[in-house]
Amino acid sequence: MYAGLQSVWWAGTYMICYRYQPTVLIMRTGWGSRAVHWVGGWLKRVGATRLSVLRVARSGWGWA
Repeated sequence: MYAGLQSVWWAGTYMICYRYQPTVLIMRTGWGSRAVHWVGGWLKRVGATRLSVLRVARSGWGWA
C-alpha cells in the first residue's frame, strides 16, 4: 500500500513539474529571478563558511 502511494506521488510530482515547469515560470518574473539569485548568493556565503568550519575540524581530528 505504502509503496503504491509513494509511486503515485512521485509519478504525479514528476508529471506536474515536467508539464508546468514551475522553476522556469518563477525565473521569468523579475521578483522570482531576483529571489533565486539572492538565495544562490546566500548559499554560496553560508556554504563557504560551513566548508571552512569542516576543514578546520577535519584537520584538528587528524584526517588531513
